[in-house]
Amino acid sequence: MTLSSRIVNGLKSKSVNFFLLFFYVTSLILTKVKNSAGIYFSYVLLVTLFIILYVQREQGRDIVNIFTRFENDLFINKIAGWLSLLGWCSFIFIPFSINIHLIYMAKALMIIFAISIAVSSILTIFILESNGYKSIKKIRLALFSLISLCYALSSAFSASLFLQISNMDLSSSPWVEFLWKLTAFFALISFILQLVTYLICVTTASKLQGYTLFNILGALVLLTLLMTFITGRLDVIAYYVLNYSTNAEWRNDFSCGSKTIKHPHEKYFGFNAEKYTVYFSNRNGQWGFDEIKCIKDPQGNDGYTVRNVSTENISPWVK
Repeated sequence: MTLSSRIVNGLKSKSVNFFLLFFYVTSLILTKVKNSAGIYFSYVLLVTLFIILYVQREQGRDIVNIFTRFENDLFINKIAGWLSLLGWCSFIFIPFSINIHLIYMAKALMIIFAISIAVSSILTIFILESNGYKSIKKIRLALFSLISLCYALSSAFSASLFLQISNMDLSSSPWVEFLWKLTAFFALISFILQLVTYLICVTTASKLQGYTLFNILGALVLLTLLMTFITGRLDVIAYYVLNYSTNAEWRNDFSCGSKTIKHPHEKYFGFNAEKYTVYFSNRNGQWGFDEIKCIKDPQGNDGYTVRNVSTENISPWVK
């Protein structure tokens, strides 16, 4: 058999696998195309995919069986396998949804992928550990021992960052403090989990079979995407956290003597005080913090001064 015939036979035997990869990569490229041609070509790809899945349905069943057929028929294996299959199916169609301008569908698929892979990966870790993978247990114990240190580091860093951007002690506002520090903790843990998942993948990949390998790879993809977003969109994360936390805890107005003042898109920390911290969520396309001090003019009238502490442009992701 010649080399060319071997290649052709190999492509035929794995045609569904190759086209799934082609479908995803091409859909990903088409997200950069902003005209109607990208939409039409996306639908052509989808129809072609369904045709190939119908013609090569045996190959399709084999792919599904990777996730749903197990040597031991434990219930936890079934849950992990089906969740992994659901997650990867969602992942494949995310770029396609963006191309046909179904952004809410793309977000829903991304959430399904994240939840499915996260739950399935956790179950897979327990399955691997119960099957005698000692390296998994060592990594898990090391990770748990680092949690308290991670919280201390993230807590100190986030409090320092908040002080810089607001000139306010974070502990003065309990709900803002909780959400701000929790976000910083999850960001640091996500970075460590990415390294841990990569370590698990390297140490166990050669021994994994079926859906377990796809689960570990899925967790690595998920954490990589998460870290890419966190490192590239810290301003977006901070914006949403501050919007939610200040809306729940801070006041809509402030008073200086007999005057009570309020402005749209602003939240005020303090009550009947000489100084207030202001968080503004949308002021000419910017967000940030001001400091207000109550004063009296030479005639004894109540007034105030405003001094900006920090300002950031609102990201296009938010607009």
